[in-house]
Amino acid sequence: MDVPVSAAIGGMRVALQVATAFRHPVLEVYANLRHTIGPEEDLGPMRTFNKEVAPSSRVRRSDVFVDFIVVNIGGVRAEDVQLSLRGDFTKRHKKKLSSLAIFSGEPIAQMAPGQVLPLFRLDHDDLFPERADEVPGDSQEFTVEIRYSGPSAGLNWPLRKAHAVFKARQYRNVFTFSPKYLRGLDVPAPEYT
Repeated sequence: MDVPVSAAIGGMRVALQVATAFRHPVLEVYANLRHTIGPEEDLGPMRTFNKEVAPSSRVRRSDVFVDFIVVNIGGVRAEDVQLSLRGDFTKRHKKKLSSLAIFSGEPIAQMAPGQVLPLFRLDHDDLFPERADEVPGDSQEFTVEIRYSGPSAGLNWPLRKAHAVFKARQYRNVFTFSPKYLRGLDVPAPEYT
């Protein structure tokens, strides 16, 4: 049986179009080092030790922190998104990241393409405490694990059903963070609010 070359090339083009049309969601965790400066505040007149009144002064409060977000950078929505945390991190006042509601195991119904989900933030004092009796943040490493599935439509339907048999999600992404990565970095340019 002789197959014409044009028919074979046409078949390969169709296969390539079907393969490239198969898109899936991609969820990524991003850690942004940010430096914000707030609006000017008037401190008012202040009394010194000699009970003299010092003139009022104006200040801007500076805040340096790491902001963690989840973004769907894929071409289709992610469904049944579940976030989990390994290697807990203790913030100031003994608050642990695992106590946050986002890591409770309750799935998020869906995330559209381009959607941003704020997770949490770690302040400078959480990462590098000044008191000696506190655990330094740079010795605490943690991992955020994301498990999610694509929409059950088109080519993804049989794949999703196969994973549903084992009660698993189709995709998995892992993000590991350690405050050691921030040592020696320059503070970014300020954002004025």
